Amino acid sequence: MLRTNARILKLGPWSMPFFVWWSFLDQRLSIWTALAGPTIAGMLSLQYGWVVLLYYLVWVAFIRAVMSVMLLTSRYEISWRYPFLLYYGQVIGALVKTYVLFRMDQQSWTRQKIDSDNFSARPLGSLAMHGIAMLVFVSVIGVATNLLQVPEAVAALF
Repeated sequence: MLRTNARILKLGPWSMPFFVWWSFLDQRLSIWTALAGPTIAGMLSLQYGWVVLLYYLVWVAFIRAVMSVMLLTSRYEISWRYPFLLYYGQVIGALVKTYVLFRMDQQSWTRQKIDSDNFSARPLGSLAMHGIAMLVFVSVIGVATNLLQVPEAVAALF
């Protein structure tokens, strides 16, 4: 999915219906937006105390409960486990996707003759790029929420 996603995004919105291209862009962005909530909650709780984390958990529980009730439109009954499983699937799924996104060279297929030589086979580079991406992600969230201050010399450039 991620490899095809990158190819489609390179084509651009002008070579296909815009909604198709936008859907693939959304697939790529949803990896990061799913991690934004827990990251912001964690950073705010470090700044303002554990109560913020408690508020976040209550909010997540409420929203996932509403989503679970919405499942009644296609199911006859729902379990009390659904809200937890929905949130777990969202966050852990996003973490797995970020891991895979930076390690495409380690993938192999048994039914297709796709060689990983087409992609750089540098596990240490993959780890470094993943770490840098996560650091940039947390930094952008920190600056956006005013929890991290941009040095004045850097802010003057923008």
